[in-house]
Amino acid sequence: MKLRPALATLPLLTALALLGGCASPLAGKPADQATRLVLRENLQHASYNFSGEMGFNTLHGSREDDAKPQLRYTIDEVARSTKVTVSGAVDQASKRMELIPSFRFERRNLQASVTLPLELNLQDFSLLVDPSALDLFVPELHSEQPRFVRFQLPPDIAGKIPLDAILQALPGLVDEGYGKVAPQAFALEALDGTAKELGASYQLRIAMSPQQENQVLMHVLEGLAKVVSQQAERDGRPQDGKQAEQLLQLVRELTQSKVAKQPLSKSVSHLYANRRGQLLGVNQTVELDTPQLRGQAYIQLRYSNHGKPVFAYQPTAASIIDYDKLPKPQWLKGLEQ
Repeated sequence: MKLRPALATLPLLTALALLGGCASPLAGKPADQATRLVLRENLQHASYNFSGEMGFNTLHGSREDDAKPQLRYTIDEVARSTKVTVSGAVDQASKRMELIPSFRFERRNLQASVTLPLELNLQDFSLLVDPSALDLFVPELHSEQPRFVRFQLPPDIAGKIPLDAILQALPGLVDEGYGKVAPQAFALEALDGTAKELGASYQLRIAMSPQQENQVLMHVLEGLAKVVSQQAERDGRPQDGKQAEQLLQLVRELTQSKVAKQPLSKSVSHLYANRRGQLLGVNQTVELDTPQLRGQAYIQLRYSNHGKPVFAYQPTAASIIDYDKLPKPQWLKGLEQ
């Protein structure tokens, strides 16, 4: 019995379709374009869990401090013993972000840590804070049940923030900002141990000077200021647009001043992505070489559960108290008067 031509070619067509479906959007792209695609994907589909650590590999003070052996030792040891670990989740659909930072000091016979869970909800511009780590020193924060304290922007201020327009514009602005950086700042690297641990198919490197980082930052901020100004004009609030421009000018001056004072600081980032272009991790080192500080800081971030983030906390109305209803210590009442 002979197979009909259409049936005979079916397995071949199926195989080709599967191969085509497995093609990576990063395949064949130069390093700068591949990096921009990964960053844009991470912003456009910002729904995932993350975890990480920040600290110092080494840190020294000024040249004068180095002349004092005991001070030099103390600065370096305290810096390397201090770490900040973070975990959390981002859910773009609900405009909700959970951040759980822990500040740790660890020596061989000494350990101390403080954890401060936070949740940011952009739907109503509220910030939830779990202050239980502080209620030993501020008894007014103590409760029979765990409670989050809610801080919220006044409606008249929140109503002026075009959140949807900002979130829609941000991925494109970041993409354009990195597009202004010379292609030589990007590289496609061979997979290292971290890439294999994460199951990454691509490892990308970004090495930018403070001037280049400032260029990206200012492009993004200028674009966001334009979004705010245009929305303010459409809503008949031109004064709010002018305030956004004034704030941008202040940020521009501060950023340029910072770069001018730290001409020798630089960062190198290694990005790890899967075949679909999803960001799986970032390893970044920051070299400090200023008159006040010299050394190397590091940042390590890991991303997981893309599209299905899991939140560690699920605050309910019963477990939330507004800041203005919170019993306050006498010293704080005095400051608010």
